[in-house]
Amino acid sequence: MNKYINTNTLEYNITEDEIKSLFPNTSFPESFTPPSGYQLVFPTPQPSINRFQIAREIQPLLTDKGFYEQQWEVVDKFQDLTTKSNLESIELANYKQELKQIVVKKREDNEMAGFTYNGKEYDSDLKAIIRISNAAQVAVTNPNFSVFWTAKDNTESLLTGAELIELQAALVAHISIIHINSRTLKQQIDSASTLAELELIGV
Repeated sequence: MNKYINTNTLEYNITEDEIKSLFPNTSFPESFTPPSGYQLVFPTPQPSINRFQIAREIQPLLTDKGFYEQQWEVVDKFQDLTTKSNLESIELANYKQELKQIVVKKREDNEMAGFTYNGKEYDSDLKAIIRISNAAQVAVTNPNFSVFWTAKDNTESLLTGAELIELQAALVAHISIIHINSRTLKQQIDSASTLAELELIGV
């Protein structure tokens, strides 16, 4: 919704309907043009803020080009220092919990996303994990065992017993790396003492 300013009184945040109500005997065109004494205030993007700040609108600025632009200021969300300290601690703890939940979700998604063995990508969902584990167990007891295995691109390869054991090892390595990365991120989240430090963590 467009906002207007009274250029005489500098009253701001006036709407189109409010202006029309002030001029009941004036017929305005469909594409609204404010009458003399009022100007459109051109919107500007809100500034970037963190979780402990708010962006609030202030008096528009008259530019050197003769039109008004929306202006913002960034202020602390919590003005009282004692309250601010307590609430920032709560906010920080809540944000850490949010980030940890994101880490867990990404870990689970990455686990299921598939892994690579011998240049081919294979499924790594729960069903695939069970199948690979069962096939590797058979291969351990029967070195001559072999089976056709379907990759994610639906191509089939004949895998020997030794290759099935390697396939399982590749799956274990895939999951292990993901868990190590996840654990590292959680440790970084726990170690952060400020919002700025949390935002530097690549979650």
